[in-house]
Amino acid sequence: MENRFLSLVPEPPSGFRYLERLSSRDVRRFPVALWAPDRESAEAALAPFGAGVAAITVSSACHPSWQRCGTLRFHLEVTAEQCATLTQQLVPQLDLLQQLRDSEDLRAVQEMDLVRAWEDKARDRKIFEATKEHLFSELTERLRVEEELLAIRNRLAATLDALPDMLFEVGLDGCIYDFHTPQRELLAAPPEAFLNRKLTEVLPHDAAQICLAALQEAERKGASFGKQYQLLLQGAKLWFELSVARKADRTAQQSRFIVLARDITDRKQHEEEYLKIQKLESLGLLAGGIAHDFNNLLTGIIGNLSFAQALIEEEHPAQRPVSQAEKASLRATELSRQLLTFARGGLPMKKRCSAQQLLRETVSLALLGSNVKGVVRIAERLDDLYADEGQISQVCNNLIINARQAMASGGTLTVEADNERLGPENPYGLPPGGYVRVSFADQGCGIAEGDLIRIFDPYFTTKATGTGLGLASAHSIVTRHGGHIGVTSTPGDGATFVVRLPSAGAPCQEAASVAANYVGEDLPGAALLIMDDEEMIRELAREMLQYLGYQVTACEDGAQAIARYRAALEAGTHFAAVIMDLTIPGGMGGREAAEQILALDPNARLIVSSGYSTDPVMSDFHTYGFCAAIKKPYSMQALREELSRVLCSGQITAS
Repeated sequence: MENRFLSLVPEPPSGFRYLERLSSRDVRRFPVALWAPDRESAEAALAPFGAGVAAITVSSACHPSWQRCGTLRFHLEVTAEQCATLTQQLVPQLDLLQQLRDSEDLRAVQEMDLVRAWEDKARDRKIFEATKEHLFSELTERLRVEEELLAIRNRLAATLDALPDMLFEVGLDGCIYDFHTPQRELLAAPPEAFLNRKLTEVLPHDAAQICLAALQEAERKGASFGKQYQLLLQGAKLWFELSVARKADRTAQQSRFIVLARDITDRKQHEEEYLKIQKLESLGLLAGGIAHDFNNLLTGIIGNLSFAQALIEEEHPAQRPVSQAEKASLRATELSRQLLTFARGGLPMKKRCSAQQLLRETVSLALLGSNVKGVVRIAERLDDLYADEGQISQVCNNLIINARQAMASGGTLTVEADNERLGPENPYGLPPGGYVRVSFADQGCGIAEGDLIRIFDPYFTTKATGTGLGLASAHSIVTRHGGHIGVTSTPGDGATFVVRLPSAGAPCQEAASVAANYVGEDLPGAALLIMDDEEMIRELAREMLQYLGYQVTACEDGAQAIARYRAALEAGTHFAAVIMDLTIPGGMGGREAAEQILALDPNARLIVSSGYSTDPVMSDFHTYGFCAAIKKPYSMQALREELSRVLCSGQITAS
């Protein structure tokens, strides 16, 4: 490293000149240099300063040369004349130089200490900045984790809130440690009343025992499902189902369980309704079989009574009791039809009927033996109905029974009927046109406002022994007839049910006698084929029709009917009409036989007959190829009229 000679004094000694000047601040950085006549003199002059002087170069004008000491080289020009005074002149300068050097050394140390302090501060600041950065990073990470945990917690809370269950943490001994439910109204007690308490302290005995049994099962098997219990909450009976799972934590002194309790009240109600429907279907099957056999028996009774009336002169004393017996038997047929409609429903078999006669007979029959007085007010010329008499009679009967039950201590039932015409903007949602309006007003206890909207719901009842089906079936029947049923009531002031049914027009008294004019007169000796599995009915039908002038062939199942019909065609003759029983146990019935007979003769006139009045073939007979349908039991007059319509007028109707 090369260094220049620099002076520490403001002015050089006399006779000297310097290449450069030395600043006082440079003392600590540059070695002290001294000019002397020779090296020994210089070293002697510098000896008092010890190691303070790092190097010296001696040179003269008369002997110019470069001297080196250590690694430093210094430059100074001097004249020969001035060499003698060099030492003497420089000693004061060296003293001053040393003093400055000592002062500058202290200052340098102080400055170095300050530098070190600043370096320490800088290092500390770097450490601080690094620590701050680390803490900031840790804080950022912590905030991120907290946000994730909060999001997870919110998702979990949303999931738990979405569950239709109450969640509990329960010990094996039944102690409740925690819970979660969005529906606190389902809790058997306020949370503060059951937390850290046992199930036996907050639940009814039966419910608590069921819950404890579920815990024991979960302890043995790891889980328990399906146990149910009932609670009375806010005046309503609610059902709950348990799902229990044992927690995996084995550090606790005893097992703990997660218990889910689900409100299954609606499901239980649906199950009960489903069971009722199943029972009803079973009852329908039973009723169908009973009605079929019962109607066959009634056909024999009614047919023979009507046949006897035809055989007895009108003035004969037996005519009246026979007629009364027939009427009583016809009422029995209505009971059978009501049973079928109640148990199985079915499409109505509509025909024109007298609304006035139907109402009077139904009211008088339904009020027999009761302490309720019936008042019937019917408008003059009340329109007829095009309806299923049996089903409409059942509607009236159900409404009257409802009124009787509402007036257990007696009262008056007022039945009023009149004609009504509705426009297109009517409040009942019915097509515009004429209707028969029938009201049933009782003097009972009335219906609560909250029950009015549910009064026609299936299985809804306010009576302890009610089934909830009477008004529901009435609503169903009226709706299937294209009508409307409604109710108004004031609690304590009775109820009024109003039925509106489509009108068939003004009553026509001649309708019943039209067909009779054709019987035996226009088609004397017409050949008829009767198919029925009941021998009594076959023989009765044969005798009645032969009495009316027909030639009758009888058989007992569909296969025989097809064979008889084919044989008649091959012989060049044909049957004017075929009356077939719809259902033949163990054999071919009327529906299957009709398909094959129509294949032989598309113009065949077929009439279906059955005691299953709710069968769709009976209500929609023309879809299955029949010209008419006649319900069992039937009288001779009904059979006569139906044949007359089919054979003479060609009308396709149901009786």
